[in-house]
Order: sequence, then C-alpha cells, then structure tokens
Amino acid sequence: MKNPLLLGIDVGFGQLKAASVDGREICMPSWTAQVHDRSMSLKETKVVNDRGAMWLVGEDAHRLAKASVPTVDSLWYETDEYRVLFRYALEHFGVRAARIVTGLPVKNIRSDHRERLMRTLKSWKSDGLDIEVARIVPQPVGSLFDICFDAHGEPVDSMDGRIGIVDIGNGTIDAVEVTDGEVSWTTNTSEPRGVSRAYEYLLSHIRNRDLPARITDMPRVFAQGSIRSGTTTISLEKPIAEAKRMVVQAVSDIVADLWTNPNSLECLILSGGGAAFLQAELMETFKKANVKIPKTPHLSNVRGYLKIGVLNG
Repeated sequence: MKNPLLLGIDVGFGQLKAASVDGREICMPSWTAQVHDRSMSLKETKVVNDRGAMWLVGEDAHRLAKASVPTVDSLWYETDEYRVLFRYALEHFGVRAARIVTGLPVKNIRSDHRERLMRTLKSWKSDGLDIEVARIVPQPVGSLFDICFDAHGEPVDSMDGRIGIVDIGNGTIDAVEVTDGEVSWTTNTSEPRGVSRAYEYLLSHIRNRDLPARITDMPRVFAQGSIRSGTTTISLEKPIAEAKRMVVQAVSDIVADLWTNPNSLECLILSGGGAAFLQAELMETFKKANVKIPKTPHLSNVRGYLKIGVLNG
C-alpha cells in the first residue's frame, strides 16, 4: 500500500467508531441487516455490498429492516457482520486500503486473539480490502492516550503513577491499571454486559406492560425518557433510573475488586459509551476519587488509537 490512510477503529458490540488522521470521524450503531430489495440502494441509505450480498447498516438497518444486534462473542471479528461494518467505515472515508490501530478486550489481548484478528483483517485482501495493522492494543488504553496526547502526538497530560481505566461499552466493561505507562497484566478484567444490561432491563419492563418494543429502540427510549402507547405518553423515569443504577453498580463493583479504594490511584479514567450515558451518576459515585472522563467518551478509544498510530509513525 502507498501512503494508506491512518485510522483508529473499533467495530464494537454497540457502536462502530473510527477516526482518521485527517480529522474525520464516524460513530453509529453496529446494527446490520442483509436485504434483497435493490430498491433500497438509495443515495441517502447506508448500503454495503459485500461478497455478493447487500446489507443495510446503522440506523437504516433498524428503520428499513429487521436489524441484527451483535452477540457478545470473543470471535466477533470473524463474522460477516464485523467485516460489513468495517467495510462501511472504510467506504465512509473513501478508501479500501488503510493502516489501522484497533483494540481487543483486555482478557483477549495476550491470547491467540491478536494473531487471529490480524489474520482475519489480512484475509480480506481477496475481498478488495487492503488492511495494514499498525497496532492492536488493550481497548481501554486508547482512552489514556486520548487524554495524555494531542492530535499531533505531543504530551498534554502525565502517565506517571498508577492510573485505573474503565471502558464502559455496550457489550462489555473492560478495566485495566497502567503504571508509569506500562499495562498491568495482573490488575485487569473484562466483564460481559455493559450498557446492554440497562437496555435489556428497560426492554423487559416495557414488554411486561404489553407494549411493543425492540432492543434497537432502547437508545431512543432512554433519550426520550418515555414511550407512547396510542395517544398516551408513558413516563419511564423510574425504570430508567433503575437501569442506570445497575450499570453504575457493575462499574463500582469492578473498581472495588481491582483497586479497593480508587482514591489510591493517581486518577481513574472512565470512558466508552457508558461514561457518556452515565456521566452524572458516575461522577457522584466516585466523587472522592480523581476521576477523568474524556470530552467525548464514546469516541475516546478510537481517538487514542489514532494517536498511538501517530506516535508509532
């Protein structure tokens, strides 16, 4: 590849996120739907053609078809849906060749998953996608680099001391300690069900009231705080508060298990979509600790991946 575009990219269980070295970014739900109606190939529709099949992605998969939501699986990167979303990201940036930095859950980074992911990405060359893998890092580390470096790779904050990082994603919560810039392979964890546990709780509550809903409706329902039944608007304030409490409690339990007292850390970084979703609740829960939440938590990892790529030339 000649001067491939540098990207930080994360095809997550909840969202597809990517950031390019020229300042462009993308963030959308990791929803997909394989379709057979060619009339859907409209200019304003997110359509991907992959291996002879047509797919809708993101909101269009939910709006125009029955969207598939990723199942939390350590081999997610070997699925057709992962490849389709990755292809969409590249096409969004107008390329089919890229040099990328991405991440894996902490528990998988030292297993054979790193090599399997690299082989998978390289195998797509036969599909017209030319991927050069610059680095594969523990997912939460992206947020640390996002906070500590600017877009040009210049330091703006310190990595000194013990830093705890908790990445609150949709399907998983990953946590790791970094001490003086080095990842601790003894103080880390990867837990299933991040923000998804809140969505599942609220969906169950709604269905128990005999109201129609899909899991893909939940981000919008959380944002609205209510749901309509005919001409009636039903407040969901209490179940939403409980759903949020469940995720915050899961994060609190992880922090307690790893560090007992987060006040002993130089700082505690909370990132991922869950940190944006639960920022007020998390700040209250950890008010005695030195908490840092990136300005745009859900994009922090990919911005950090990009900065790692810049620093590594």
